[in-house]
Amino acid sequence: MKVGRNQSLYNIAKAEIQRLIEIYLKLIEDTSNLENVTPEALSSKESVVILLAGKGSQLDPNTATAENAIAEWERRQAVPFDIETGVTAGVYLKLREVAEGYFDELYEFTQGLTKFDVESIRKNPHWLPFLQHACGIFSKSKLKEIVGSVNDTGISVKAAERLAQCLKERVIPKNIMKGEILTRLGGTLEGIVRDLVGRILLESVVASALEAEGLPFQREEDYPHLPGLYMISGLISSFQTQLHPRFLSK
Repeated sequence: MKVGRNQSLYNIAKAEIQRLIEIYLKLIEDTSNLENVTPEALSSKESVVILLAGKGSQLDPNTATAENAIAEWERRQAVPFDIETGVTAGVYLKLREVAEGYFDELYEFTQGLTKFDVESIRKNPHWLPFLQHACGIFSKSKLKEIVGSVNDTGISVKAAERLAQCLKERVIPKNIMKGEILTRLGGTLEGIVRDLVGRILLESVVASALEAEGLPFQREEDYPHLPGLYMISGLISSFQTQLHPRFLSK
């Protein structure tokens, strides 16, 4: 699988959730808010995944067809559609695919996790989560204590030197199992997705709803102190209401 060089898992997840949000919003529009789901509305694999996941279906999204998804939607009419689950299901699929590709890349570059050179580590910061777990370091604070300040978007020469030395001292190649490393990354992937749900997903859905109603709004950071406006998941809407002033932003 081809992935962009030096792309952090976070940046990949961010781009993917933004792409899937657009597909979700189009699905909602094409199906009249999921009231009339048709094969045409489920023409993309991503829309099938969104519908099945949002309905809590156990069907395999990798093999399910549009017809399968429609049958499942009809069968599970009583189950509320969960937007977060629907959109993030595809993000998790993407992240797991990329993570597997990154591990394979790392394994090949390091000749089976036997050769760790400073320059390769410095040039490939996206390997960091995998190298960290291969070292048996499971917290950011411990990693910082051992190699200094690093992240998966940039590693200094000094930090790369310390990390390479740590890997040479700690890694026993025969004990490193791909499946185990990917399983350990589960918590990291979940943290990434949870952050993006708060930062992007909820805000985008609210913004779409405001646009549909013709209500003007701006991003919160653009107007942080305007009175009489609603703060809604990172957005400010000038929609007038009769709510008590204490519910309005200050």
